Amino acid sequence: MQTAGPDLRPRLVDAKQAARLLGIGRTTLYELMSAGAITPVHIGRCVRFPMSDLERFVASGCAVDAEPRPAPKQTRATARARATRASRPGDPLRLFDSTG
Repeated sequence: MQTAGPDLRPRLVDAKQAARLLGIGRTTLYELMSAGAITPVHIGRCVRFPMSDLERFVASGCAVDAEPRPAPKQTRATARARATRASRPGDPLRLFDSTG
């Protein structure tokens, strides 16, 4: 008689695998993630999706909350950089100043 082995099903999958399991594209997966319908797990710089969260999403009828997450706040540095670049639409981005 054989004993039952450990459950070899992965508990975390990457974005490509999660999208394939749900039958959607990666862009749609990331849209679901930003809407809060699917919560990722960050391990260092890696983004993984728990199988239990994917199964819960499918069991709930693939429901997405009507109210999306608020956009992250813009810092002064990024706002200043965008304003500077936007104020000179035809100028190329200069790495070194030739006057100095």
